[in-house]
Amino acid sequence: NIGGFIGEGFGTSFSDCTAEGSVRGSYSCGGFAGGIWADAKAERCIADVDATASDWNTGGFVGFVERTVNISDCAALGDVSNPVTGTTTKLGGFAGSIDDTITIQNCYSTGVVTGGTGTHPAGGFVGYAESGTVTGCAFSEENNPSLNGVGEGAAGDTLTIDAANTGEVLDEVCAVFGHQESEPYTIEPTCTEPGSKNAVVCLRCSAVLRWESEIPALGHSWL
Repeated sequence: NIGGFIGEGFGTSFSDCTAEGSVRGSYSCGGFAGGIWADAKAERCIADVDATASDWNTGGFVGFVERTVNISDCAALGDVSNPVTGTTTKLGGFAGSIDDTITIQNCYSTGVVTGGTGTHPAGGFVGYAESGTVTGCAFSEENNPSLNGVGEGAAGDTLTIDAANTGEVLDEVCAVFGHQESEPYTIEPTCTEPGSKNAVVCLRCSAVLRWESEIPALGHSWL
């Protein structure tokens, strides 16, 4: 159980936590936690972590989730990979494997998911869903054009996962966590688009948040 913030969350609550960097492991590896179970809870946590594993249960946020867990308003921004091909990898952009009476709501993943096979595909959001409820969640279809929200499984509960472009998913992430402001800098104008002096942009979603003054567009210079 290896994670960017915690290896194993057993009956524990996490809120407003952040993990950055990269993790490498084997079984149950996640950008935030390797495994979360037994009445555990995570809310408003974000993992900007690349996760690489060589066994089952690999996720951008958590590798393995089971037994009455609630995860809400959380995000995974890193890439996820697992080279296993002989069996199911249970590999997903947010969670590797979910089971039992777990709830994941209003959560997001944007990283590139690499791995899985035709028989056992990876999921853009969840790799393997045995059971559980997933609502109001989204993953980057732009970064994972060949993946569905769920790779495989037979979850009988609700699984509502939108496939969206990366910008749309990051807009939702910033709505939860706020913008990540850059230092002021000059956005140079082009022939048709004005620039900005001392502009501050979001390093996550690229939105221009404020600027000191506009720099007029240059206009075309015809030969």
